[in-house]
Amino acid sequence: MSGRKFAIGDVHGTLVEIQELIAQFNLKKEDTVVFGGDIVDKGKWSAECIRFAFDLRQICNVVFVAGNHEDKHYRWVVAEKKRKLTGEANKLQHTEGFQEIHNKLTPELWSFVEDSRLYYKTEGFVILHGGIPSVMTELPDDVSLKELYGIGSRKRDFAKHILRTRYVNPKGFPVSLGSEEPEDSYWADSYDGRFGTVLFGHQPFMEDKVKRFDHAVGLDLGCVFGGYLAAVEIHDGQIVAEYYVKAKEQYATSYYQERE
Repeated sequence: MSGRKFAIGDVHGTLVEIQELIAQFNLKKEDTVVFGGDIVDKGKWSAECIRFAFDLRQICNVVFVAGNHEDKHYRWVVAEKKRKLTGEANKLQHTEGFQEIHNKLTPELWSFVEDSRLYYKTEGFVILHGGIPSVMTELPDDVSLKELYGIGSRKRDFAKHILRTRYVNPKGFPVSLGSEEPEDSYWADSYDGRFGTVLFGHQPFMEDKVKRFDHAVGLDLGCVFGGYLAAVEIHDGQIVAEYYVKAKEQYATSYYQERE
């Protein structure tokens, strides 16, 4: 795709902020906006943010990269369908508000979520949601969220590391949130750039500028937690501009804020 390219960090239902951020781009039809996952949950306007991203396709090219929250919504919907057919309980936890969000999504909006991608590669960059553990010597196939659940469980579990990885142990394997040991490190600190520069979200860096590593850039500045919504513009393999909008309020409390 020709034109400019923009990568956006976690939106998490912050509608006013994403509207203001996009307005800064002065978009043209040949431009591409890449949402880096977690458009939904935590904030007040999850379904409305999905609608905003969907409608943005009338103005420019839009790429929707899946986050772990879109993945959880997908699994919740599948479990709900099974519950209604078989009576088997939906055992997914921490899904408060999912039904309300899903009720607001038309079939075309839900298809938009299902069609979100595992990652997006362009101009020496890889835009994904979580991270790349050191043990990953090749990228999984880029599939849609819906297609991810049509492949074997081993391949699927491998691919889903991209959605969730934060910390890795000394052997390079992902460590679940809250289970970090002193010897574990953040994945981007040890990532060697083997797949290109990674633009990612998932980890809320409560700073006023994107978080830079040697071969990665963190775009999630915790907007939903009272921080900033951030985006970068890339061209010819370089980040040529950065864009920020301060959160209008603190909509939710993060895991890290709760531990303070």
